[in-house]
Amino acid sequence: MNSEIPLPDAIRKGVDPSAPRNFRIMLAKGGLPIGASDRLGVLTILVNDPDDGVKVAAIGAWRELDGAFLMKALMDSQLHHKVLDSLTVFHADSHDLVKLVLAHPNLGGDTISRFATADDPDLLDALASNQRALTKSPEAAKPLVDNEALEPAIKARIASLLGVEIVDEAVVAAQEEEAATQAAAKEATTSDATRSQDAAFDPEGLFEEFEEFKDIYDIELPEDLPDELTKDNIEEGMVEGDSGNVYQLVQTLTIAEKIKLATLGSKAARKLLSKDTNRLVVIAVIRSPKIRDDEVAVMAQDKMISEEVLSFIFTRKDWMKNYPIKLSLCQNPKTPLPKALRLLDTLQLRDLKTLSKSKNVSQVIATTALRHVMRRSRN
Repeated sequence: MNSEIPLPDAIRKGVDPSAPRNFRIMLAKGGLPIGASDRLGVLTILVNDPDDGVKVAAIGAWRELDGAFLMKALMDSQLHHKVLDSLTVFHADSHDLVKLVLAHPNLGGDTISRFATADDPDLLDALASNQRALTKSPEAAKPLVDNEALEPAIKARIASLLGVEIVDEAVVAAQEEEAATQAAAKEATTSDATRSQDAAFDPEGLFEEFEEFKDIYDIELPEDLPDELTKDNIEEGMVEGDSGNVYQLVQTLTIAEKIKLATLGSKAARKLLSKDTNRLVVIAVIRSPKIRDDEVAVMAQDKMISEEVLSFIFTRKDWMKNYPIKLSLCQNPKTPLPKALRLLDTLQLRDLKTLSKSKNVSQVIATTALRHVMRRSRN
């Protein structure tokens, strides 16, 4: 494993079993200032050290790493698959972190195999959406097709991706329904609109773009930022009373500072930064571990929001169970048409009636909503 994980030459020599024992223990305990990715690489190697003392020190260090440090490391698109696997072992209780690992483009076959038979819907959804990793390790991914915890439509998509023959009738039906829905959506829109609305969320691209800002947790925000932007226990009205000055202050921040504020700041900060002109800042808002469902619903309805943000919302199963968020997505003309069509059947009759008469949604959505209304009225 020592040779597999990329490390600077000096550090690689330090983790070799031939290096002095005390030096290896010092490395395990973080005695040298090295980057987050290298730190995880060191620990992944040292947990397999032949010396029990070094191994125990590395295991203890793994378990003591905090969430902010690990999230920063996960922004590295080149993180080794052995490191990712170790993270899911030593931080198995951190549900959000494991979800991020399962969405990482470098996820390896060993990790896929362990989670392909899991029964946690959120983790399975994150894994099932990681097409790059699944296609790199098709044998490890095949058990997903037989996993009863996955919806038939998702299993059908994975089976098509892996070229697996489907024997489950429900999965076959879901695959046919998915194909029919996509065909109807394609016919109902112009080629230009279809290309725009079907633009897929690209988590690999985002990892690469965030690479430049992977050290945001090390950045110190300006001391003159008001508490309303950094603390959640401040009433939002206090910000709005001086909104002009606060807005101007936020605009003076660098992109990296905005990303950190969007990730760790208050609801008021996220509200301001969700309108930022830089797409990475807006993506940091929607990816913030502190964002609340009501904020997501507002962003989902924003007609100026990017399609990447809308597509990211669809990757979160907990948000897809939230009715206001689903309604907002259906009301937003920028929502990819096939996804919006699938949500219509989950809406309440009164909202379907409103959509069927709305001039602010596509004709396809309005017509399909009307069909749902007529069908339910007959029942």
